[in-house]
Amino acid sequence: MHYRPLGKTGVDISIVSLGCMGFVDDESAHATVQAGLDGGINYYETCWGYAHSERRLGEGLGSRRGEIMVSTKSYPESVDGLSVADTMRKRLEEQLRRLSTDHVDFYHAWHTTTEEDYANAIGPGGWLEAARKAQDEGLIGHIGITTHAGPELVGRMIDDGCWEVITLQYSLAVSATRPMVAKAHAKGMGVIVIGAMASGMLACPSALLQEVFGVDDQAAGALRYALSDPGVSSVASGMVWADEVRANCRAVDAMADHLSIDYQRQVDDRLATLLESEDLAELKRYWCDGCGRCIAVCDKLVEPWSLLRAYNVAMLGGRPRDTAALVAGCERMLKRCPECGRCAGVCPRNIDIPQHLERIARLMRSLPADNS
Repeated sequence: MHYRPLGKTGVDISIVSLGCMGFVDDESAHATVQAGLDGGINYYETCWGYAHSERRLGEGLGSRRGEIMVSTKSYPESVDGLSVADTMRKRLEEQLRRLSTDHVDFYHAWHTTTEEDYANAIGPGGWLEAARKAQDEGLIGHIGITTHAGPELVGRMIDDGCWEVITLQYSLAVSATRPMVAKAHAKGMGVIVIGAMASGMLACPSALLQEVFGVDDQAAGALRYALSDPGVSSVASGMVWADEVRANCRAVDAMADHLSIDYQRQVDDRLATLLESEDLAELKRYWCDGCGRCIAVCDKLVEPWSLLRAYNVAMLGGRPRDTAALVAGCERMLKRCPECGRCAGVCPRNIDIPQHLERIARLMRSLPADNS
């Protein structure tokens, strides 16, 4: 395993870190964590909202807890009449119990994607105030922020100087983040990338992506794309199975001595050559990274993620399954949608979901039927 400095925190981080959101059960989670430890991964990322993930991580680490860094997160909000700060403190204490530890090495304000989220994070009586108090008490080592926000808000997060580490989306599909990565790196912040494989979409079978990445293993190509940026400290890859961990460790070990920003430029150039300019612009404009904000604000239970994902895959040269069912899904959700506009208001990409569902339906109708 290879390591990079994590900004000015004074620690070195493995270039691939283990995202723990997807743990399936206790037994497989334990095996996955052990595979990470054996592979040299020293940063394990979990969250208050990841079901049993924190408990499973703590149990999986066991006596080897001291070998690695634990990072967890909580959302800056007020719950049950408590202030944002008191909500954060209550959650942190529970998280320490779940993780079977007396401190976490990194603690992030989670999902800070809107202006309201960020105000709750940094305002008086907010999340950051509670985090700094906990840091003074030795419960937290370093304070970070995790975001799906657009460039303007991310830029403010970097300029504010409140955060030692920032975790953000960065991939072939979300390359607009590149200037923010450079800015954070120049400010001495650690930069951890999520979504390097775009929730697996960049690994879906696609002749286009194989040619774009220049390798048969698209997952390895997606990892290399993110790690080729010298401003990136580590890629947090969500891994469910021990074999997945071992494969990713082998992949980054093989590429570690050949990482250069030139690879990113080559990949971007190939994509621009192979896709029509209108298609490339549409892909970048309507790419959904699955933050889930649209679902959270919809009281009509419109849940479009599977349809948005199918659109992403199709635009990247993949072949979504059962296009007729996807068209029917778009039509069903459009009937349910009240067109209130709340989803577009919270979307980091300002996607008008109802209009986009119509766009997705048109695309799916144009593709060959596949009922497999």
